[in-house]
Amino acid sequence: MLKERVVETFCNAVDREVKLELACNENETTGFESPSMIKSCDSCTQCGVATESGYHWERCVFYGKTF
Repeated sequence: MLKERVVETFCNAVDREVKLELACNENETTGFESPSMIKSCDSCTQCGVATESGYHWERCVFYGKTF
């Protein structure tokens, strides 16, 4: 089951609060959640994550972090 949530946090790359939409898979039997993956950010065009060729989340300062 896909579990989604929104997190507001300070981003040093754009020097302000940003809204991150995150999603993770949740195992209904065990309750185990996979690491959250970033679906979108309200400022990804300002920090270089969003380019003409798509989104490059590995450039995001929150990539791989736990929320």
